[in-house]
Amino acid sequence: MIKGIVDDVMLAVRKNLGASVPVVIWSIIVLATGVGAAVWLSVAAFVWLTQRSDTVTGAAALGGGFLLISIAALFACIVVRRRSVAKVEAREKADAAAEQIPSWLLDPRVAAVGLEFGRVIGFKRLIPLAAVGILIALGSRDWSASQASEPAE
Repeated sequence: MIKGIVDDVMLAVRKNLGASVPVVIWSIIVLATGVGAAVWLSVAAFVWLTQRSDTVTGAAALGGGFLLISIAALFACIVVRRRSVAKVEAREKADAAAEQIPSWLLDPRVAAVGLEFGRVIGFKRLIPLAAVGILIALGSRDWSASQASEPAE
C-alpha cells in the first residue's frame, strides 16, 4: 500500500517537473559544459586580444568544443524530458482506463444473486448460456471498437 502511494507521488512529481534521473544528469552536463565554454571562450578572447597568436586557436577550439557538447547535452535533456512526460501520461491513461470497471460488478450482492440463479436453474444449463453471452459481449466490443476507429463519412 505504501509503495503504491510512493509510486503515485513520484509519478506526480515527474509529471509536474518532467524530471527523472537522466534529465538531472543531462542538466548537470549542460551546466558543467556551459561553464567550461564560457571560461574557455573568455580565455580565448583575452589571449586573442593580448597576443593574437596560436594560443588563441587552441583556446577557441577548446571553448568551441565545450560549447558543442553543451548544445548536444541540452538537446538530449529536452528529448529525455519529453519521453519522461510521455511515459507518465501513458501510465496515467492506462490507470484511468483500468479504473473504468463498473462498480456494480464488484458488489458481493451481484455475486450472491448469480449463485442463487445458478442454484435455481442449474449450473449445467447456465454454462452454455454464459458462454454464448461472453461470445456476444466480446463480438459487440470488437464491433464497437471497429466502428469507433472508422472515420465518419
